[in-house]
Amino acid sequence: APCVDHTIELCTLPFTYMQKRKNGVDTPIPRGSVAESFAKGRGLVGYLHHSTIGLFDFHACQKRVGLEEDSIDMDVKTRWRTAHNMGDELTYNKSAVLEMDKDPKYKDPGEVWGKNKLSFVDWDHLEESSACLMEAAVGSQLLEGDEYPTSSLVVPTIYRLMAYSAESHDVFFRNRDEDEYNDAASNPVTVSHSDLQPKVQDARKAYHQRLIDRFDADLPWTVKKFWFVASMCDPRFKKLVFEGDNMLKPAARREAVKWFSEEYNTKYKGKFAAAAPPPPPAGDGTSPIEGGAASTGGHMKRRKVSAASFFASRVPGAAQEAVASPAPRPAAEDAPHTDELAAYLALPQIEVETEWDALAWWEKNAKKFPNLSVMARQYLGCPASSATVERLFSQVGIAFSDRRKSSEADTIADLLFTKLNVA
Repeated sequence: APCVDHTIELCTLPFTYMQKRKNGVDTPIPRGSVAESFAKGRGLVGYLHHSTIGLFDFHACQKRVGLEEDSIDMDVKTRWRTAHNMGDELTYNKSAVLEMDKDPKYKDPGEVWGKNKLSFVDWDHLEESSACLMEAAVGSQLLEGDEYPTSSLVVPTIYRLMAYSAESHDVFFRNRDEDEYNDAASNPVTVSHSDLQPKVQDARKAYHQRLIDRFDADLPWTVKKFWFVASMCDPRFKKLVFEGDNMLKPAARREAVKWFSEEYNTKYKGKFAAAAPPPPPAGDGTSPIEGGAASTGGHMKRRKVSAASFFASRVPGAAQEAVASPAPRPAAEDAPHTDELAAYLALPQIEVETEWDALAWWEKNAKKFPNLSVMARQYLGCPASSATVERLFSQVGIAFSDRRKSSEADTIADLLFTKLNVA
């Protein structure tokens, strides 16, 4: 299966399209497009990252307008979500950027700052595009996890993105929702597709179609089968009922049940008398990922959310509401079922509470479903993205520094193993 995060990133290119080289020549970015607005934003942020004086002046502007002195994330091709983060943080720091525009030494149109000055339309493009891509940014964060199952999150996440990017679905502005002083009359939290900037509407339509093409229409059936079976191995999504499931055709559900049943009957049924339970959830079972209700105390960079808050319906004002404690679950019977498949499919889905729900459920029900638990371990153990491996590559690069160029391969391997596995 392809890396889901990378595929999502490819779908977002209608918004964040970077200049590409063809036959040694840069192809021009369409003038007035959303991509041009992001290109200008890259120019401004790049200047702040390379100019010490520019960053000092920008921090002074932030202080004058009452913002925290902080830098803005740079959009980097090799890092996922950085275009969204950059647009989101630029929008948050809009008042500081406009304050810097007033400085005479930054008005020269021939210099980097003046050449990339953002117009009113550019600002609208950045804010609206960041809102359109928020679900993709948050969902890809969950799909990068390496301590909880992620393969089962692909189908509910992707179909949610399809549903939320459709023209019929309003766009949710998180920053406005988190701002307790926001005037809903002038800056509504939810905006209809028709009220977006025309170029943003075009980019959103293209993004929506890319999601459908890459994750449904053009997806090899073997990959689709794997992702659907993995979701059905997760007690939270086994009936394929989730936010955004209106994009899922009834025929696809029937096909998924068929795939799930065939896989179980062919490879797992009656072959395991008892299955060893998977490792227990880390700590006390609560998610170590910061999130749930978002803080209103300031702008949080690269905010992470819990699975429960992501897979819940998006309701305006929910960011300022307290998260209710989940209701206790009934105890499961330990006696194994003679027909595990029928018994498992007959059970209702459980509510999403933490990223570790599936592990906890299968640990508790392994004796009840000895064969299905082995199948679930096989499918839920597969990662949805290559993020973990790429993070490891980065760690190796840091470990193999200029002062360690004489290190043997075994030394670097031992160093990385120790860093990643010893608390």
